[in-house]
Amino acid sequence: MLFVIAVLIISFFGRKALGQPAEESVTLGSIELRLGMAEGVVLERLGEKYDVSEYGHSVWWVKGKVKPSRLVGSLGFKEGKLKTVVKYWTPEDTPDTRVGFANSLFSALRAFEREGRASCTISTGDQQVSKYDMKAVFISCGQKYLRVDIAKGENGDSANVTEVLEDPKTN
Repeated sequence: MLFVIAVLIISFFGRKALGQPAEESVTLGSIELRLGMAEGVVLERLGEKYDVSEYGHSVWWVKGKVKPSRLVGSLGFKEGKLKTVVKYWTPEDTPDTRVGFANSLFSALRAFEREGRASCTISTGDQQVSKYDMKAVFISCGQKYLRVDIAKGENGDSANVTEVLEDPKTN
């Protein structure tokens, strides 16, 4: 269910980041990922600590190896190079609570602050897809942005915080 919502949100709320600072990265666990890295290198490095599985054409899910596994990120490749990295700040394996969500948002914003990201833009979007009402907030800082997703639907509600790094030429 969460995967379907994530894919819908990514496809309907994809944003091009403003600017293109040099050497942007996202860290999954202790593994730093940069745009343009070779697909084989990325999958090998992540495969040492995570279960990495292909979800669709050039899209990969990154999950913890300990069961029950939790989704920690997703990857997009084009022509054998890393073009998109998504880090999921909202843990799947914890109860949906306002405090848990606020902690995820705080942690993501603190990470941006520590990276020196202070000059950012904020935008919002909303979309009705099938039986889901989806809303999103984007906090864009260079090629990187935080996305806060809210989905309401017949199978329940969810809220997620994700960190996204993508090549602006991929959208």
